[in-house]
Amino acid sequence: INFTYNDEYLNEFIQTVEKDIYKESKDAGIVIKADETIEVIDDIKGYRLDAEKFKEQIKKEIESGITDDIVLEPPLIEINAPITADDLNSIDSKISSCNTDLSFSSDDRTHNVELAAKAINGTILMDGEIFSFNERVGERTKEKGYKMAPVLEDGNYKPGLGGGICQVSSTLYKAALEAGMEIVERKPHRLPAVYIGLGLDATVSWGNIDLKIKNNLGYPVFIETYLKDKNLYVNLYSNSKLKERTYKINNK
Repeated sequence: INFTYNDEYLNEFIQTVEKDIYKESKDAGIVIKADETIEVIDDIKGYRLDAEKFKEQIKKEIESGITDDIVLEPPLIEINAPITADDLNSIDSKISSCNTDLSFSSDDRTHNVELAAKAINGTILMDGEIFSFNERVGERTKEKGYKMAPVLEDGNYKPGLGGGICQVSSTLYKAALEAGMEIVERKPHRLPAVYIGLGLDATVSWGNIDLKIKNNLGYPVFIETYLKDKNLYVNLYSNSKLKERTYKINNK
């Protein structure tokens, strides 16, 4: 008996198997415990089907003339996570911290600050990587839960969607300065911000003004942000060797 097969159908079958088998890799992570000890969570390898090799296996079995069921172990290709546990093992200490007061904020403004803080919390910035506030937080929309609160525009305060999130960018900016990180892009408000010192604010506006920070420290940096007791906290974690140097900020 001579066997033939439909190559187009075979390709469709392999694509179906490919979708069923595919498993995405997962980056390693960092967990900061209550006592500020640092735990590295292992990365998880993924895998995908080696489609060409699998197709050749199927063809070989069909062409052999076998009449029983064909049972094959699909050949897999391992996918390494972009960020592994080994990459993060150098993170062993808090290198800078900044907190700003939220007690003056309305509930809606505090809500916006919390949403933006949650979007940033857990960010891992590898050496040489640039952090973009707008890219990380995304557009501030009603669908994402942002509410109307005062924003500073053209030197005046007016209601705006996502009002208050500049407190998050400003708090992060000051923490980055104290860690000695490179500021790629930053613009101050046109009026002083009440929640942070002069010259330490960083305004942001979707599609217009961004805060960009480059990790130039030689080690990965983990960003922790959260609200507690009407305060916003931004903590940066990296290697303890970075604490051997300090930075003093002078305002003019």
